[in-house]
Amino acid sequence: MDQARHDTLVRQLARRRREALAALWQIEALAAGETRLIEGDATRIKHRRRERLKYLSDCYRAELAEIEQVSERIQQRIYGNCRSCGGEIHLRLVGVVPKSELCGNCQAVADRAARMAHRSEVEANS
Repeated sequence: MDQARHDTLVRQLARRRREALAALWQIEALAAGETRLIEGDATRIKHRRRERLKYLSDCYRAELAEIEQVSERIQQRIYGNCRSCGGEIHLRLVGVVPKSELCGNCQAVADRAARMAHRSEVEANS
């Protein structure tokens, strides 16, 4: 991976990390406020909202963990090449799915194979 590509990946991941952290902080602030508001008949509604906030918080925590793993692979210069064909993973794909290990073509092949396997399994169970 050349230096320009490396720098672009680092910038993209830093931006995604900032966005995920900002969203996580907002969600946790909302959740903290919810714990103080639970009283009376609104308890059930607020409990559901708290569950949704926890789910969102867990999603952003998982995304941050993925970003950290990708950052480590970038620093070690082992990130950016498809594990299937060895070709470069396009920077736009990395911006959408930071943990991408397959290039767009190989991912499409893998997705098709997974769909076909799922269809076969459904048909076998029918």
